[in-house]
Amino acid sequence: MANQHSSQPAAHIAGEISSASFEEIPHLIERYGDDPRRQVAQALDRARRRYDRETAERDRVRAMYARMRALGGDGVIVGVDEVGRGSVAGPLLVCAVVLPDTPPIWGINDSKKLTPAKREFLAERIADVAVAIGFGQ
Repeated sequence: MANQHSSQPAAHIAGEISSASFEEIPHLIERYGDDPRRQVAQALDRARRRYDRETAERDRVRAMYARMRALGGDGVIVGVDEVGRGSVAGPLLVCAVVLPDTPPIWGINDSKKLTPAKREFLAERIADVAVAIGFGQ
């Protein structure tokens, strides 16, 4: 296949690979896997690692959803998170969210384990699909 793609600059292919969605990565690995150029090979290695990390993350989220279904039945996923120093040290803000069973929200986690950008992204995604959201202080 490398000969088929030799007219495309390696930088172009590397850019295509690096900007690919999770779902596109396997296809690009297959398409460019035998390209002998170093820049393409490095981009494929990074894409494989990204794909493996995302696969592990999706497995973690699927397991959370499966546990909620096992505990509470089909149809409702409930998540609770808090922010603050704790009830002994000061004010505490708690949020509870009820999500439908589908679509799953990939990357959902304890807010303290997320980057600010990821928290903002997930907050919008959660607000788009949540059945209910409640706050308490």
